[in-house]
Amino acid sequence: MKLSTQASHDQYFKTATYKNTLVRIFLCDHLLTFRFSLHHRHHQIPAFSAAGHLLLRNRRGACTLELPLEAGKNSIASLFYLSEFWLSKRVVAHGGKQVGVTYDERSLIVNGKRELLFSGSIHYPRSTPDMWPELILKAKAGGLNVIQTYVFWNIHEPEQGKFNFEGPYDLVKFLKTIGENGMYATLRLGPFIQAEWNHGGLPYWLREIPDIIFRSDNEPFKHHMEKFVTKIIDMMKEEKMFASQGGPIILSQINTCNGRQCGDTFTGPNKPNKPSLWTENWTAQFRVFGDPPSQRSAEDTAFSVARWFSKNGLQREPKWGHLKDLHRALNLCKKALLWGSPNVQKLSADVEVRIFEQPGTKVCAAFLANNNSKEAETVQFRGQEYYLPARSISILPDCKTVVYNTMTVVSQHNSRSFVKSRKTNKLDWNMYSETIPAQLVVDSILPKELYNLTKDKTDYTWFTTTINVDRRDMNERKRINPVLRVASLGHAMVAFVNGEFVGSAHGSQIEKSFVLQHSVDLKPGINFVTLLGTLVGLPDSGAYMEHRYAGPRGVSILGLNTGTLDLTSNGWGHQVGLSGETAKLFTEEGGEKVTWTKVQKAGPPVTWYKIEILTVNRDTICSYVTEYHPPSVKSWERKNNNFTPVVDNAKPAAHLKCPNQKKIIAVQFASFGDPLGTCGEYAVGTCHSPVSKQVVEEHCLGKTSCDIPVDKGLFAGKKDDCPDTSRTLAVQVKCSNKDPKRSAN
Repeated sequence: MKLSTQASHDQYFKTATYKNTLVRIFLCDHLLTFRFSLHHRHHQIPAFSAAGHLLLRNRRGACTLELPLEAGKNSIASLFYLSEFWLSKRVVAHGGKQVGVTYDERSLIVNGKRELLFSGSIHYPRSTPDMWPELILKAKAGGLNVIQTYVFWNIHEPEQGKFNFEGPYDLVKFLKTIGENGMYATLRLGPFIQAEWNHGGLPYWLREIPDIIFRSDNEPFKHHMEKFVTKIIDMMKEEKMFASQGGPIILSQINTCNGRQCGDTFTGPNKPNKPSLWTENWTAQFRVFGDPPSQRSAEDTAFSVARWFSKNGLQREPKWGHLKDLHRALNLCKKALLWGSPNVQKLSADVEVRIFEQPGTKVCAAFLANNNSKEAETVQFRGQEYYLPARSISILPDCKTVVYNTMTVVSQHNSRSFVKSRKTNKLDWNMYSETIPAQLVVDSILPKELYNLTKDKTDYTWFTTTINVDRRDMNERKRINPVLRVASLGHAMVAFVNGEFVGSAHGSQIEKSFVLQHSVDLKPGINFVTLLGTLVGLPDSGAYMEHRYAGPRGVSILGLNTGTLDLTSNGWGHQVGLSGETAKLFTEEGGEKVTWTKVQKAGPPVTWYKIEILTVNRDTICSYVTEYHPPSVKSWERKNNNFTPVVDNAKPAAHLKCPNQKKIIAVQFASFGDPLGTCGEYAVGTCHSPVSKQVVEEHCLGKTSCDIPVDKGLFAGKKDDCPDTSRTLAVQVKCSNKDPKRSAN
């Protein structure tokens, strides 16, 4: 095959002639792709390796690209290091129908159709295969059309060259389940993923590769990374998982925005012909060791998403329902967002409107944004008056009708509480204590490094040493004991002397290292010092992860008559793991291998317990709706470019729906007035309609779902005791399979 190169301005390509067949190879954003033309049909052939930073723009400003099937040395590794690549982007013509993915500056184009993509993350190894269909369907019901997941290198290749794609690690089965449920997939290959996952997804054995430096332009790292990534890509192609093959995967790692407020912080794509993509909108963060819980309101999440679309073109309520409504509202704006011309107008110092409109048509959508975080504001827009709560965005799919506001939660809430399991509460609780080793075989002068000992197969290692204390070394005054001091690089430690518990200590997410220091009762003669070193996982982020260390680095006894005794080089024995881990006490079969004793009181340190199980109660659901709330976004639809209501009279209302086909059996709280509090903790305010509970019971008792209009006429008594108060309806009901109970009025 003979190659020649041609170039003109921003176009770069190579052509080759092989048996009268033209092969055109496009180089785009560091990636190599090609079209193989033969009798007007398109076929795949192995790609060629390429270098440089070249960009192709075709007549539409779009770039046609595909990941190389066979890359040259280091080419895939360098691309992943730059984190700028796409998967399955080639558009292939089959009988005039486009199959695959391309893009321009406005959007992704999937199988020839512009798409608004609403993505949610489901990490397959964090759930079981039998849970995948339900999780995916819940995501779809919430308005998502894309499922995003990482590929977790350390679970797939825990030992070098030994792969595992079984059970919860069956990536292909997970992706097929996504496709079977009519959704797209985003595959984030990493291979470093962070994801609050042990070692950021990198397998432990990488640490033992000579001269390796993670996440850098390092030959050993790039070599092993390329091998794994190539294996995954080949597997996906073999299973026909990419969109160009009819599979669900439409894209992968890209240079995008991760964070909480990308609508305001994202400066735009790295090329003008690319669409804006937000890959991680953190609704919360995993709780790190030593930190308080991380929370984020549904209102703030909705504001950030609406902001993103206006500027860039698990089931928990109210977050799930509020964001579901947001996705529906944005889909009502889909044509305007994808095809309309954008412009921005300032309506006041803090309020702006972003409009997407096709002149001469009915296609128009507007986003009214109040950026004031403290004060609500009423503004005029196109001859109509609109009320905007503080720091909120109202969505108008026809530039006239408010169908959604980020601060007014129309969807129901639930009270998430825990209840004791009736079954497990009747069990007799038992315990099993680990044997504290006194003297292990000495295999090292110094205590060994903890990561290197555990190799990510356990979080525990025993360290033992012995000291011979002469009677003259002991302090003759009573109540003054020597002190054991252990300086550790992390993460936690429990200390014993002569089999007796001495104390414990631990580090934190910010400062892993710590010092354990406790008085000890030594005896003349041989004394046994035992330490249990504990990890809370390998580091998941940051530079030079391969040079992080843990475990004891200095051990000494203070307060002897002869001074401080340094035990660091005293000779140490090591035992990796706990006996309970080896026996798998956490399984039903393993639990039968040991003798359990009834729990009379708290056991000694390093004790296994059969603990009580709590179940989550989500049967208490609520709604909190004001007169200023827009009607449910379900009140409208768009057909044939016409935006029309699907109900006779769209008004604010409380909407309640029980989970799992249960029925509303009791109204636990109802107040039409100015109620206070949140779901599970509502209270009557200074204004309250006495018939509130009766009205809600008439609308809801015995039903799986119900709607209660926010209507003064419905709740009014003989007179209005608070005519100047803006009304709010707060409702809390209980769902069950039992018969409903009506309160006495």
